[in-house]
Amino acid sequence: MKLRFHNTHHVLIRQTEREFSLENVKAVICAPHEKTRIGQGMHGGQRWKFKKTVDDRTLVVVAEIRNTDCWLLTAYYEG
Repeated sequence: MKLRFHNTHHVLIRQTEREFSLENVKAVICAPHEKTRIGQGMHGGQRWKFKKTVDDRTLVVVAEIRNTDCWLLTAYYEG
């Protein structure tokens, strides 16, 4: 499925603070090693937590998905 990504203000701030790339965030969502549903989102979709090892670290991404829209909520490296 082809997703249309929407960057939230929060994820853009965290990108600078936590030094992850938006390309890696999108890659985690498109092909995660682990995916957990965490509830209803503010845009009428489902919130998910995605995890994948990127550059020898586990990148965790929280996003809301509704149909083909994906709102990037936050991301961080585990540990």
